[in-house]
Amino acid sequence: AVVSTQSTGENLGDDFSLSSDHGVIEPRQECEVKLHFRAVKVINVKKNIRIEISDVDQIMGLVQNENIQVQVEAYDVALDMSFPKGADGGLDFGSLKVFDEAKQTCTLKNRGRYEIGFKFTFDSSDPVMKEAMELFKVDPPSGQLFPNDKPSTVHVIFKSKKECNIKDLPILKCQVIEPHLGSQGGVIANIPVKLSARSVFSKFAIHPLKDVNFGPMIINIKKQRQFYIENHGDFEFRYSIVKVSNKGLIG
Repeated sequence: AVVSTQSTGENLGDDFSLSSDHGVIEPRQECEVKLHFRAVKVINVKKNIRIEISDVDQIMGLVQNENIQVQVEAYDVALDMSFPKGADGGLDFGSLKVFDEAKQTCTLKNRGRYEIGFKFTFDSSDPVMKEAMELFKVDPPSGQLFPNDKPSTVHVIFKSKKECNIKDLPILKCQVIEPHLGSQGGVIANIPVKLSARSVFSKFAIHPLKDVNFGPMIINIKKQRQFYIENHGDFEFRYSIVKVSNKGLIG
């Protein structure tokens, strides 16, 4: 027999929609009805849908009904990412010597109700950014954040083997991962992290540049000459003055 179906029940609200709320099913056929849900706010729903089955001509009226419970929770992923005091959405390593290493930290706090993951990645699409990203590393690069846990500390380390000047470069991003999306989890947000760092060599100058000339001198007479070492760099440096071999000098 051909049957007619109709879906009724509690008011599900604007977050739900049915692909069809009534229809006719031919003998030995089936009908797929899809219930769509899209949340615009945090919500916890537990309601019922009733499927009413009757003959098409309404001779027998309602012959069967089935209740389907609908239960869903929509929650917000809330991640707090904190930077050192004075930093505006990024990490500034300041100026340091070439080959020196500097470390900055940021903290991650899960303020949601469920576990989330994080993963730090570098943007290597631009050749300039690709070269800069090789100067940084993140420890740990990824992890899990559970509700009510203490904030997790992430270290970003900078070290350069040559001079460079990086200013507010958004090469680092923190991916927020929802572990229940798909088999491997899904990225639901990307938080950019701007990085600044400057690496320099020591710079100096010596005057006079070539030699210190005492000119002709009478035996047993002392004469004084000066030469100057000037620091033109950003950092102090050590120096030492040593005697060279007398070989080749006039005695």
